[in-house]
Amino acid sequence: MRLAQLSQDSGVPVATIKFYLREKLIPPGVIVSPRLAEYGQEHVARLRLVRSLAEGAKLSLPQIRDVLALIDDRTVTGADLIRLLAQQIRSQDTPVTEGPLAQALVQVDTLLQDLDWTVPAWAVARSELAEALTLLRSYQQDMPPDVLLAYARLGEQAALLQIGQLQTSSSAELVISVLTARLAGDAALLAMARLAFAHHMRMHLDPAPEPPQA
Repeated sequence: MRLAQLSQDSGVPVATIKFYLREKLIPPGVIVSPRLAEYGQEHVARLRLVRSLAEGAKLSLPQIRDVLALIDDRTVTGADLIRLLAQQIRSQDTPVTEGPLAQALVQVDTLLQDLDWTVPAWAVARSELAEALTLLRSYQQDMPPDVLLAYARLGEQAALLQIGQLQTSSSAELVISVLTARLAGDAALLAMARLAFAHHMRMHLDPAPEPPQA
């Protein structure tokens, strides 16, 4: 396929593909003339991988290179790959040792112990949950333990569904699958929670049903 078709099949703009080619993030095409190259499905797959790392994981160019090197290294296991990917995502974080966020991290770790979940310290969501709790406290509010536990159980059900759909036939597919599950799955779960909130809040404030829209 030509460059325009590669762009269409991968969802990556032509200008971005040319940039990735210059940076050697994707292999060059097969030269068929001085100004023309042909590309195959392996280029489509590689572009989708690079796109997921750049847009999904928000990695920098050097970080993308590091992850691609790990993916291309057949001695790296899937578990190690996901751990190293998470560390790349967290690499710009500043360690927290005191203050409200540190207190929230202690609460998160206590919750994980109560749930009997084995979650490594580098897990991105650990700090994300602590940041959410810290934000809530900045408004002089707190999340009751039973509500936090309910969120945890819902999250566990969603995670098991996502894990059951992971593509693990290759390291590249595993990374794309994990990032897609994290982005799309998180967005879908949040959207459904907000839709449920809108429904039950309306029922709480105004039990009378609204007339159907034409």
